[in-house]
Amino acid sequence: MTQRIKNGLVFGIFFIMIAAMVVTTVPKPIIAQTHFVGVPGSGATYNSIQAAINIAQNGDTIRVWAGTYNENIIVNKTLSIIGNGTTNTTIDGGWSGDVVKITADYVNISGFTIKKSGNNSGDAGIELSGSFSNNITGCNIYNVNITNCSHGIYLAFADINYFGTSSAMIDLKGNIRNSIKIYYSKENIFTNIEISQITTNNNSIHGSAIYLHDNSLLNTINDTIVKENYDTSGPTYYDGIFLYNSSYSNTIRYCEVKNTKNGINCSYLSGSNLIEKCEIHSNKENGIYIGQCSGNLIQLNKQDGSDTWGIHDNDKHGVCIMDTPDGHGIVNNYIYNNNQNNNNTGDGIYIQNSLPEIKLIKSFP
Repeated sequence: MTQRIKNGLVFGIFFIMIAAMVVTTVPKPIIAQTHFVGVPGSGATYNSIQAAINIAQNGDTIRVWAGTYNENIIVNKTLSIIGNGTTNTTIDGGWSGDVVKITADYVNISGFTIKKSGNNSGDAGIELSGSFSNNITGCNIYNVNITNCSHGIYLAFADINYFGTSSAMIDLKGNIRNSIKIYYSKENIFTNIEISQITTNNNSIHGSAIYLHDNSLLNTINDTIVKENYDTSGPTYYDGIFLYNSSYSNTIRYCEVKNTKNGINCSYLSGSNLIEKCEIHSNKENGIYIGQCSGNLIQLNKQDGSDTWGIHDNDKHGVCIMDTPDGHGIVNNYIYNNNQNNNNTGDGIYIQNSLPEIKLIKSFP
């Protein structure tokens, strides 16, 4: 065998060895797994949701069978957690802390009744909990009922998340402080939400049904009903939707707000918000109250194609604007039958201590 042939064989063997090493070191693709949770005796792999979360990897699905799960869960991975329907699958927080706390991006949760958080100001049925340097994003929450919690849904440093769909609503009943609280969060979308916030003897901590505050911007509240918001002691009424302290450029559209204090309240530097195509009626003070802010647009609050719905039958004013340094737009609304307390102090539109740059365009019957 010539030296040239020997060298060729050695090179060929070396090449095959290297190729084999390369092939064996290529990582195998990770295949998402589905984990099953059931109550004891159900035959499921896990008897608690948290146990399944702890073992799961990013991208996995957790399916929770019918039953009541007495636990507080922390979702710190990108997971889909699917219950067996709001009438069948319940997570009971036992009046302690958050019932469901989400600290990861792209979490999907559906098919549960969630109840009994703690009663502290930071407790909630579902909390999306980020930080200044790490906002929670991309979560989808739909087809859930949340009841008897301090806050129903609480967003803190959470951006671009989705709550409810046109066909899968979120039902919030009997929550104490706020049914939805949004803090330092932006570009979240709420669709098909129904709120009934009635409490008993909790009027010292009872709050607005929906509360946006402290630089919450570019959020959308769409196709939402606030049916009532009061404490039976008195009774004492509280605002339906409250935007406060630099909450700006938010959109409230296709909503009905009734049986609250002020249907919608924009106060203290909360400007450039859009309120359109809503029915705001039967509230105990004003349909819409605006104070110490500028640039809000109230438009097209009537039924499409007709002069019904609109801003009507509120006890005081349809729209009340107080102490505003700059203008607002009130354009093409149907405002009627306000001053329902019959003390001659109510108006369709009432403006006080405000500069005159307020556009009034076709805003009466």
